[in-house]
This record gives sequence, structure tokens and C-alpha cells, in this order.
Amino acid sequence: MSHPPVNHCENKKYIPDTWERRYFIKELPERFTHKELNKLFDKCCGPTKENDLYFITEDPTFNIKLRKPKERKPSIKLRILRDKREELELWHTEIDKKLPAPPEVWNKVLAKLKIKRDIMELLSKCSEPFQVKQVLLTAQPNLLHREICKHRTRYIGPQGEVEVVEIPIDRSSIYSVSFESKSADPDQVLAILDKLSADGLGEPKSYTKYLLENSLS
Repeated sequence: MSHPPVNHCENKKYIPDTWERRYFIKELPERFTHKELNKLFDKCCGPTKENDLYFITEDPTFNIKLRKPKERKPSIKLRILRDKREELELWHTEIDKKLPAPPEVWNKVLAKLKIKRDIMELLSKCSEPFQVKQVLLTAQPNLLHREICKHRTRYIGPQGEVEVVEIPIDRSSIYSVSFESKSADPDQVLAILDKLSADGLGEPKSYTKYLLENSLS
């Protein structure tokens, strides 16, 4: 995204559950450009560049990814879908650990992916995402996976935030726009939606649903 870099927001050790509604679009409407969102929100974090490797199943209730930020160590993340209402999803971060991750982390990941757990020792020695990928695909060669590069910017206000992600694909890009709040009250997300409008963004989809549809197409 073509706007000047700003200070990055550091992740906290405790990650509260997040209500969100996410969209994937081919063109970014003017109201979601940096120029416009920067006027509406108190704080801007990003853009950050991240490479995420997702492992995809037909179960939309969890999200497993290996994240390699530009300036930090790679990590393994597992998010669980806890609730849905009014096209909003409540996501809980079950695991967010730097690589190499301990066996108890891989125990949970392998259970979700339905892979035999006799490779936990190998996984616990992996310090890079490509090493994890090699071990998992050796154990289950037909495991769906997708690596995407993200240029991610978050715009934060008292009710929540809007996350805009540019994902380069070939010579063009797609965009992810997410309305989010860490409040226990999902109406906070709806309040942000009322201000900005989701008109023209299509059907809301999680990363897991979007990547599954595109992997099978």
C-alpha cells in the first residue's frame, strides 16, 4: 500500500478474543485507503510485511498458520472460532509461540490436522516455517497449504479497528478488509461498520474459508 511507514504495534503476551468480519476484494474502495482511514482513527500501525503459511482443512472452526514477520522470529499460531452472530465471528488465540515450539504445541496442532503425533519431536526442532512444512507434508502429502505475503496496516480507535491487508498475487493484488474489536460486545464492530459501510465488499469470509475455496477451485 502506498503510504509512508509508521511505528509498528508490538503484540502483547495476552491476546484477547476478537470479534471480526472480514472481506476479500479485488479493488480497494476510496474510503479504505490510508488517506481516508488515517483521518478517522486515532492510531495507525504499519504497514508491516509478513509471510504467512496456512494449513487448510474443510473445518472452518480453526485457523493454523506459520508467520514469518520481516523483523521478528517466526511463530506458529492456532486460532479457534468460538462464536458467530450477525455475520460476525469471535476468534480465540489458542497458540501463539515462537519457533522452535515445544511438543505440547505440536500435540494440539497435529490433533487439529488429524496427523499422527509421532513427528512431534521432529517438529519441535524446526526453527523455520519451511522446515515445519517439510515435516508435515512428509507425514501427510495431500495436506492443503497456501503461502501468502501480506502488507498489513491497522487503524485503531476506541471501538475497535479496521485492518487492511494487501496481498500481491502475480502482477496484481487482492485486499482483505477486516472490522475488528477486542471488546466482549460485538456491537462495537457493528458501530464501526455503520461508520464505514460494507457496501460493495461482497460476502464476508474468514481466511480459512477464503483459502479453502481458492485451493479447491
